[in-house]
Amino acid sequence: LEADLNSQLQTIGAVLQDVNKGAFVQRIATGNTTAAFIAYSLSCTHQGCIVAHQTNGEFYCPCHGSKFGADGTVLIGPAARPLDKLIVTVNGNRLQVRRS
Repeated sequence: LEADLNSQLQTIGAVLQDVNKGAFVQRIATGNTTAAFIAYSLSCTHQGCIVAHQTNGEFYCPCHGSKFGADGTVLIGPAARPLDKLIVTVNGNRLQVRRS
């Protein structure tokens, strides 16, 4: 997942997701540094279904009902572990999200 920070993710709380790449990123602070963003895999840790980001910031798995907090932690199972964090890199005004 890539973003142009001149036109995307400009305000705190702004989100960008790519279901095809299974990635979600959110701006959590000002400035164009890696610490200003958090990124998660959209794959449920139960059986790999794609989770949906909700307006309240949580993530919901439509396959078996797992719910994850805005920080990726499990709120309701059957998933037993949090969403996988992804690596965010920022180079100038370009943001890239990738798996480890």
